[in-house]
Amino acid sequence: MQEFFSEQGIFAEYNKKIDFLKGDRKSFRVADFYIPRYDLYVEFFGLWNISDEQKARYRERKDIYDKNSIACIYLYPENLGIIEYLFDYRA
Repeated sequence: MQEFFSEQGIFAEYNKKIDFLKGDRKSFRVADFYIPRYDLYVEFFGLWNISDEQKARYRERKDIYDKNSIACIYLYPENLGIIEYLFDYRA
């Protein structure tokens, strides 16, 4: 993903900490990427297909972001082949 952002000329912060999320059982979350220019987070759910437990963790993260009105693009392993299209479409 970092390579994709570099190729597109997009500055993205890696492992961006997000504090004080309402309704979260954790004190903070760490997003995969943050693009300050667009105030946009990007999460890669790379372990989505591993287990139902992992899917539940990802869904919890997505729900917390939604409840806190955090703009985020969620990408899954099967999206990597079409990342340019999906990134533009979802952004």
